[in-house]
Amino acid sequence: MDKLIEAVNSATDNKYNYLRLNKLDIFSGAKKAIVSLLVPGHIFDKEFTDSVREEIIRAVRTQIPDSFTTEVIFKKAYIDTEVLKSAVINCLTEFHPSASTQIKEDDIKAEEDDDYLITINCPANIHNYLNETRFIEKLDSYLSRNFCNDFDYRLTVKSDNQPSKEFGYDNREVSIIIPDEIIVSDLRQIIGKPIKKYPKFIRNSFRDITFAVICGKINNLAKKVSKNGNEFYSFSLDDTTERMLCLYFSKTAKVTLSESLRDGDEVVLAGSVKADSGNRGFTFWVNDICACVIDWDTTKDNTVYKGESKNYMTIEPRPYIISEQMNLLEETVNSEYLKDKDFVIFDLETTGIDTEARIIEIAAIKIRNGEMIEEFSTFVNPCINISAEITKLTGICDADVADAPRINEVIGDFYKFTRGATLVAHNTPFDMAYIKREGKANKYNFFEDNTMDTLELARKYVSGVHNYKLITLCEHFKINLEGAHRAINDVLATAKLFNILSRKIS
Repeated sequence: MDKLIEAVNSATDNKYNYLRLNKLDIFSGAKKAIVSLLVPGHIFDKEFTDSVREEIIRAVRTQIPDSFTTEVIFKKAYIDTEVLKSAVINCLTEFHPSASTQIKEDDIKAEEDDDYLITINCPANIHNYLNETRFIEKLDSYLSRNFCNDFDYRLTVKSDNQPSKEFGYDNREVSIIIPDEIIVSDLRQIIGKPIKKYPKFIRNSFRDITFAVICGKINNLAKKVSKNGNEFYSFSLDDTTERMLCLYFSKTAKVTLSESLRDGDEVVLAGSVKADSGNRGFTFWVNDICACVIDWDTTKDNTVYKGESKNYMTIEPRPYIISEQMNLLEETVNSEYLKDKDFVIFDLETTGIDTEARIIEIAAIKIRNGEMIEEFSTFVNPCINISAEITKLTGICDADVADAPRINEVIGDFYKFTRGATLVAHNTPFDMAYIKREGKANKYNFFEDNTMDTLELARKYVSGVHNYKLITLCEHFKINLEGAHRAINDVLATAKLFNILSRKIS
């Protein structure tokens, strides 16, 4: 469903990114689609003209098969604190009916400022349960389908004798739900509206988010032209926890961002995060930009991490042996780049691409001095069902992972396998986001690892291809890629691609 809104935004140059998809009904027999879209009340009343409606309807219809008739319904989004409290109760009842019996409307508070802050006051056992089941993420998704507003959340623990202890938003304790915040100061508005919320760590932002605030240093700022002939800016943002691709499309005739900003500038951005299904990555779509001064001490990670274990505990790497032992340096006569270095080429298969997705397969090959020497490969039991769509894509089903170890049983072995090496993948930020998430949950520090990305290298060095997907690049370089979307097959193909691209690195 989110892909429809993403396609509409792309077709209209992101002018109507306030839209929310409320409902999509497909009637195959009648060849009819009914699309219900939410529009914020203040825009619906003043700015939502007939020409705007017609442009959006045209964009929607391009995403529905021509054989279908398409009806587009626009709904005015209405919100107040009482409506919000009822919505929270409805969401609790839908996802966690047993927990909903211990939380009443009086335990929920909705406060309106620039955004809405929703506080849920609950018993300690329910608080822990909601954290473990990531209820806040479910609630955020639920509210996003029913309202056009942005929300912050806070869980508090009930106590009969003491004031409630607050988690996450106000006292900035580490939480698996509420992301860490970075302190910024001396904000100076560059584009759009003033930004009044503290930014979150980029490493916690690799998921679909309707409204997000991040900050960092700008890198690789470039002016580009879209397929529709519209100018936009592309750059990456780095806050030391992670790096994310950012795109800014001007809402006016001229784009003048380069007159205000340059590489190395510190900025805070407000916008949305969306999955790029083509490259399995995430992109930040910028609405507002402020120059700022970042307190870099607040980006530091104070987690106490484990060191690598003396022995492998669950998954033992195997020597890499094939009928034709491939020494990459044999094909790299004019390149010295792979010599005297260790690389781990790796790939994951997951249950999806959103924040709820789990790892179901890890595969990696270690390259030393240009030679493939070891292989690390395992299924992972995600403890949730694998969808038919993912099974069709990867060939991995529930039966394959039923007896496999869980991620907490193998992440330490993968950590040991990668020590001292540069980690390489195709679209590395996507795979590293899952590795870092599971690593931190189990106290293994992947955040400071050196990484390289064959996708970035291809974009830099390869021309004449219509996209930079792994399968496209393999076809371009005549690399055999049998069984795509199985981790070990993708790793082998990525290793061969990395070998070719390494020749171009000076």
